[in-house]
Amino acid sequence: MSLKKERYEVDLYKLLECLNSDSTAKGPAIENTLEWARHYIDFSCIALLTIKNASIPSIDFYYEKNVPERWLKEYHRNEYAKDDPVIQYALNIGGIFSWRDALASFDTPRGREVVARGEKYGLRHGYTYFMPATNGQLQGAKLISLANVSSKSDIMCEYIVATLGAALCYLMENVINKQELCNVYLNDIELKILDWSAKGKSIWEVSKIIDTPERTVKYHLLNTYRKLKASNKAQAVSTATKLGLLK
Repeated sequence: MSLKKERYEVDLYKLLECLNSDSTAKGPAIENTLEWARHYIDFSCIALLTIKNASIPSIDFYYEKNVPERWLKEYHRNEYAKDDPVIQYALNIGGIFSWRDALASFDTPRGREVVARGEKYGLRHGYTYFMPATNGQLQGAKLISLANVSSKSDIMCEYIVATLGAALCYLMENVINKQELCNVYLNDIELKILDWSAKGKSIWEVSKIIDTPERTVKYHLLNTYRKLKASNKAQAVSTATKLGLLK
């Protein structure tokens, strides 16, 4: 089976190009990926969300495009996430699903009110993709929701939304991690130790070079790993180089 036209004549190579273009630039990377999706489905607006609290559902809007601003304000003001059938379906069942299926599964008076209010802003015929957090927990999970979605078939639509959702979740994770790492500060001694380690020097050798006890060198090195979210020296050096901390 060819990757280029895996299913439904979908060009996955083009999607990979979008993901690899610049996965640390929030706007352009997401825009390129959305442009890829528009070759196969139509949609009026999209929102990328993260779950802040799963027990009493609350969300953060990570990125949105063409979602009515008044609807966003009303949604937050009235805490609609607590009763939104889409959020309830995502947290309890997950996967990819239509808003129609969500309302059918979690049909409550308050849920119908949320749906009706959304429809007043023109938000209908939606699809949502749900991805749990990397640790398998609901806290920190991601949702991709699109409104007024149309394609040649529901199966094609679900396939594209699922592919798009997975791609956007990947971008969200990369950008979030990059933004967190951009705030990393390594002091002079940490940079010096990491630099010598990158040149292949052992902890003992570094301790002799900079005239510092081995246990102190090891302490600074482990602290550097923690700051860079690295599990070993190779990963720490790679991350520091990408961030421009090492030349």
